[in-house]
Amino acid sequence: MTTTSLIKKLGDAFVRRIDGFLLMTAMAIAGLGLLVLYSATDASANRVMGQAMNLAFALTVMWIAANVSPQHYMRWAVPLFALGVTLLVGVALFGTVVNGSRRWLSLGITRIQPSEMMKIAVPLLLAWYFNRRAAEIRMRDFAVAALLILVPVGLIARQPDLGTALLIGASGFFVLYLAV
Repeated sequence: MTTTSLIKKLGDAFVRRIDGFLLMTAMAIAGLGLLVLYSATDASANRVMGQAMNLAFALTVMWIAANVSPQHYMRWAVPLFALGVTLLVGVALFGTVVNGSRRWLSLGITRIQPSEMMKIAVPLLLAWYFNRRAAEIRMRDFAVAALLILVPVGLIARQPDLGTALLIGASGFFVLYLAV
């Protein structure tokens, strides 16, 4: 195998699952955002470079996520949801109060906000649940799914973090809507 063919194969593997139009549109919006940031920070190149590095990191993470099979994500749905709910209960019992809200869980060297994990875990679990029930979805399945949404939404609303609770509730609702 020549170097040229190896580079071509690597390039093909890199762009195989990328929607070119969507990528270019996102890059144009990000570029415009960097221009606005440059203007808003009084021509601070350091601030713009820091944000550009964040964008490069985010694109790398998005590329990796796009190349993971949906079946692999499904294997993590239940453990991720269970961990998230456990951490939310931990926040309710032992959480750190910041600015009058109990949203953070201190892990010694750092603090985490479990409600952020639930933004991914709830729709992922519901997709997993309805995928397993795809042959015959009944009203009982929607009741179970509603309970799976209400538990984390209730724990998050109690913190209080109404914005995140509404966002997670909406993401769960849209999975229910699309499951019909």
